[in-house]
Amino acid sequence: MLDGYETQHRARDGSRVPVELYARPLYEDGTFSGLIGASVDLSDRKQREQQLSVLHRVLRHNLRNELGLIRGWAQTLEPEHSETVDTITAASERLLALSEEATRIRAGLKGNVQTPSSTSITETLSHLSEQVDERDTATLTVATEPESAAICRRGKQAVSQLLESVLEHTETPAIELAAETYNQHVVLKLMAPTSVLPPGTRSFVRTGSETALSHSDDLQVTKAYLIIESLGGNVTIPADTGSASANALLIELPRMDVGNDSPEA
Repeated sequence: MLDGYETQHRARDGSRVPVELYARPLYEDGTFSGLIGASVDLSDRKQREQQLSVLHRVLRHNLRNELGLIRGWAQTLEPEHSETVDTITAASERLLALSEEATRIRAGLKGNVQTPSSTSITETLSHLSEQVDERDTATLTVATEPESAAICRRGKQAVSQLLESVLEHTETPAIELAAETYNQHVVLKLMAPTSVLPPGTRSFVRTGSETALSHSDDLQVTKAYLIIESLGGNVTIPADTGSASANALLIELPRMDVGNDSPEA
């Protein structure tokens, strides 16, 4: 069985084309009879990835150079402007930190998810409960817990990041967590009496994009959202209908077999 295996095919003109292969066995009356598969041309995707990589390196290099210049000139101000110098320096350091975080997000999205290791949903819920227990100001109630299911470990880490952002934002210490399993996926639902995320971040989660008037200030949510999507999952917030369901964060992840301990990149 192949599930998203990347390789190269030689085209009729002799060029090499990056492709992604999928294959499944076929059985007739319980006997193997053949394979069914598909090949996806990755040329456009690889080209976009290369262009984005170049753009990222150029922007990061220029950002560091310009911020270094700004901080250098700030240090030349007269001593009576020390407060201004501190403000400029702090802003420069925040921008540099933002650049580094963007690099980490990009690296995380490039992780190998073809043969990821799994973790049971029970272990995941236990981990999330311990994460909340470490805070004296919040409590987590697990409403439902499936008997047997697993998700990707990177998905578990992304869910943990989303929970941390919810804990940072929500005004109530009481958070409820429910888990539901289906044949192909697992849904985790974080609920609170008040909004789980600030307006700009809620808008990003709902639309997957940002505008000049509505943008997310929480890179952790953005990182977790993109990682979950890269795993074939989804993060949503129910439409704001004024009901309690609007104060929920739904996280859908592909279901895996328990005990898959293949190493992860």
